[in-house]
Amino acid sequence: MSLFQEIRDASRAVAERADFVRIDEAALKKYALALPAAEMAAPTLDPSRHFLDRGADTAAFIVTLDTINFGSGWFPHLKKRPGLSGYFTVASALNDLFRAEGPLTASRLAHLNGAECARIFEQDTESPLACELMQRFATALNDLGRLLIDSYRGSFTALIESAGNSAEKLVRLLSAIPFFDDVAKCRGQRVPFYKRAQLTAADDVVPPEFSRQYVEAKQKNKEDVVLVELPKADHFDLIDPRSTAWAHIEDAVLRLL
Repeated sequence: MSLFQEIRDASRAVAERADFVRIDEAALKKYALALPAAEMAAPTLDPSRHFLDRGADTAAFIVTLDTINFGSGWFPHLKKRPGLSGYFTVASALNDLFRAEGPLTASRLAHLNGAECARIFEQDTESPLACELMQRFATALNDLGRLLIDSYRGSFTALIESAGNSAEKLVRLLSAIPFFDDVAKCRGQRVPFYKRAQLTAADDVVPPEFSRQYVEAKQKNKEDVVLVELPKADHFDLIDPRSTAWAHIEDAVLRLL
């Protein structure tokens, strides 16, 4: 069985056993047909926040960023750049570092500490929760650096090329790092997610046109659906009461009650 099929099968099993959530099976095909396949196949990244079009250095940026693409529970306590979410604050700081100093080498990654991460990501060292996340970032990046040194001659490119153009194999390779190996248990069943590893294999920000076409299709079917676009917001902002997006989320929920 392929790894991706294992993820789908386990997710299906969890959904089928859920106590409070149900999936409308009859609506799935109609929903799938409404998805804009072209936009899904051509993801985009914000060039102002990501280190793009630099070949091997961009590969290093993407792998490094996705290694620390976690921590939404700490985001309300992070010092954020004006108008940016937690994710884009982290991405922008890493982008600035790459532009100023070049990629973080495997050796440097393997020896980073929490204080250095706080400096890189512009965090308040007097904030215990921010420091806790920075230490977790350091641990994740240390693991990445050691993997690159031990198995790929310190090369990000060698890691990616060893996957042989297979997203599934890259996910498997990255799961050797504990912070990428996100597998849970549900009622005794193993449930793999490998979220960050999958993001690394196909890193993207969902284009707004995806949502616009979906809403257009639903409105043509006379369904009651409204699109609210929140510039510079990411999925973590939707659960962060301190984000600029939160007022819109609260208003939408209250209107449904």
